[in-house]
Amino acid sequence: MKLKDRVAIVLILGVLFLLFFYNSKLEKKQKNPVEIIDDVKDEIHKKELIYDALHKLNNPNEEKEYFNIHAWDVWHDMISVRALTIDSDVEIYKVLKAMSSAKITQATTGYKGTQLKAMFSLDGPQIQNVVFKPKRYSRNKIILGTPYEGYDRHNAEIAAFHLDRLLGFYRAPPVVGRYINLATEVLPVAAKKLATTFIKDKDENLCFYGKCLYCNQKEPACANNVTMEGALILWLPEKWPVLKLPHPWRRTYNKKKAKWETDSYYCESVIIKEPYAKGPRLLDLIDTSIFDFLIGNADRHHYEYIENENGSMVIHLDNAKSFGNPFVDEKSILSPLVQCCQLRSSTYNRLKIAASNENSLSVLLDKRLSIDPIYPILTSDHLLALDRRLLLVQDAVEKCFKEKKKENVIIEDHL
Repeated sequence: MKLKDRVAIVLILGVLFLLFFYNSKLEKKQKNPVEIIDDVKDEIHKKELIYDALHKLNNPNEEKEYFNIHAWDVWHDMISVRALTIDSDVEIYKVLKAMSSAKITQATTGYKGTQLKAMFSLDGPQIQNVVFKPKRYSRNKIILGTPYEGYDRHNAEIAAFHLDRLLGFYRAPPVVGRYINLATEVLPVAAKKLATTFIKDKDENLCFYGKCLYCNQKEPACANNVTMEGALILWLPEKWPVLKLPHPWRRTYNKKKAKWETDSYYCESVIIKEPYAKGPRLLDLIDTSIFDFLIGNADRHHYEYIENENGSMVIHLDNAKSFGNPFVDEKSILSPLVQCCQLRSSTYNRLKIAASNENSLSVLLDKRLSIDPIYPILTSDHLLALDRRLLLVQDAVEKCFKEKKKENVIIEDHL
């Protein structure tokens, strides 16, 4: 055996011993969620050390991967009909890390919609598509006006993804922040229809305005010189087509009120129709209304879902109209919960845990957000708004209990 091989094996054994010692320490005491997140980071680092040693011994010329499973395969394997991600922070971190560093091989305009975005393809064993939403506002910008006012907020997508996981929904695709050099990473691989929308502003910053319903040359997204901050959202694999339906509680987007805004018994007209009369769809939308209220998203005019022979699930896609104004709580977003007075037992239990934890929801979320490359993600005002809104959700649930009794409100689901 060569000297370098023996050195590598000694390194591996040493790291394995440290891992064993570390895990035995963990078992001796229970830790709070903040400490657990710190432990996850340590565990990731130790796994990287082990893989580095193995990699140098056996695969000196291959791309570094944890245990020879690429991040895109990890992502594809974790999707199911009732979840887009899993509760393993280590595996999610692996996916996010790949998203934040993988080479962009193609760039084109985003899918159909009203807001500016681009579609990138990231390198790997198979091409992985991501949606890129550029930075349009500073973190402390407060969006005034209607609850759906303004451009998409890239940081809102990041925060919403981590909150979705923190609350145990697992219905949002992975999102990560990234700094991208438009000149060297995007323009050389950009399709003509995207490349022709690149311009420079008066300060010689590189900008693009893309193609969408409201996209125009007068309102581009601009980089800092050539470096643009933004969020990457993973695109679902082809085997999981995303379907879309109008939201029963959608807004009119004009001065005329929708029926649900004037009829307190509106839910009764919804629950007699498909796909809300049976199955998980209505409870999914009620879950989503709670999620949207917490993040301040009043723009879910349609909802996306995945479906196969084993069931269906409403997914938490397109959350960029969130975290606009931390001082306004748009209670109308909770209308599905308030009018139907139904709630999954699993959701009810998770909300109780979130409200009773020694660390507030805002503290736990900010801790999770701290792993993102473009941290800080939310201002303290937006974080504190989460704690306030969580109490308002609890108030709405308690009101339902008084009106209909708890046993008629909480639906057992075993999720």
